[in-house]
Amino acid sequence: MRLPHLLFLLLFPAAIAADDTSAQPSEHQGEGSQAAAASRPLGILTSLYRASGAVNRLNAGTAVHCTNLGGIAASLSVEFVDFDGTEVCFLSFSVPANGTATFTTRAVALYFSDDTCDPVPSLEQGSLTVFAAPEGSTNVVCTAQVVDAVNAVPTFITTLEMVRR
Repeated sequence: MRLPHLLFLLLFPAAIAADDTSAQPSEHQGEGSQAAAASRPLGILTSLYRASGAVNRLNAGTAVHCTNLGGIAASLSVEFVDFDGTEVCFLSFSVPANGTATFTTRAVALYFSDDTCDPVPSLEQGSLTVFAAPEGSTNVVCTAQVVDAVNAVPTFITTLEMVRR
């Protein structure tokens, strides 16, 4: 009875190793991010953009907008990381061809959000990374802002510089 199982392990060790590592949080994640890591989509994600300066406060949130200029849907994810390297939120959304998605750390009055951190994280001097599944990711452009979360006519918007990876 164990022979088929043993034979499988001998023939497919890479599949078993991939399974073992997919459930583990990455080195930069803190203990609080294990639940977020467990909810991530399976498969390979490619880093598209990075930005520094993400915050989340009572009156300010960080918004990331991504437009898919490609001909097929793009599976996008945004990871928010606090100043100490702890992942505080991981969001995912499928953006249709020629569509735009907005990811936010909290509800903001100015923008509709396709995916919002829940619960609202504590985020100071943070960073963010936009990931995509390899298929459909070549024609995606993104921007990010720290924005007034309370007022429909914002009293401030600060653009975060996005670095293409």
